[in-house]
Amino acid sequence: MKRHQQILAGVLVLQLALIAVVFWPRSAATGSGEHAFPDLQVEDIVSLRITDESGQSVYLHRAAEGWVLPDMGDYPVSSNAITPLLEKLVGLTSDRLVTRTEASHQRLQVAQDKFVRQLTLELADGSFQILYLGSAPQYTTTHFRVEGQNETYLTSALTTWELDTRPVSWVEVGYSSIPVDSLTEVTLENAN
Repeated sequence: MKRHQQILAGVLVLQLALIAVVFWPRSAATGSGEHAFPDLQVEDIVSLRITDESGQSVYLHRAAEGWVLPDMGDYPVSSNAITPLLEKLVGLTSDRLVTRTEASHQRLQVAQDKFVRQLTLELADGSFQILYLGSAPQYTTTHFRVEGQNETYLTSALTTWELDTRPVSWVEVGYSSIPVDSLTEVTLENAN
C-alpha cells in the first residue's frame, strides 16, 4: 500500500469514528419525575395571581366561604374553575425536561420578563411560589418553569388558555340556585 493510500485510509477511519460519535443514539432528556412543587397540597394555596404577557392580571383569594375575587368586591369564584386548576398546579411533574439553561428562557417564554402567564401562589405559611407558563410547541402541551430554577419542562396537564386574566372567566354565574319544582311565583321589580 502506498503512503497516500495509507493516509486516505486513516482519514476514512477517522471520519467513520466521528460519524459514530455524532449520530450514536442517545436516550431522550428526562427530568426527575418529581412534583414541581414538592409537598404542596391544594389546601396550602390561599391566593393566586395570574398575570399575562401584557401585564393584565386577576387576583383570586380563598375566603372562609370559598374562593373570591377581592378586586371585584369579593364576588364568588366558580369552584368548577378554580378547583381543577389548583389540582393541576399541585400535580405538575418534572418528567419532561426541555432544557437546563437560562439562555433558553426567553425563547421558550418562561423568563421573568418574557412569559405567556405568570402564576404567583401565596401559601398558608406566608411564602410565595412563582410559576411561568410559556410557549406551546403543540396545542396540548406548554413549557413551564418554577422561579429560581433553570430547568424548563413540558406539560400536557396545564395550558395557558385555561388561565384567563379576565375576571369574567372566573366568576360564579349562578349567584343563587332555587329548585324549579319548589317555585310557585316569581315577582320582578325595578326602579320604574
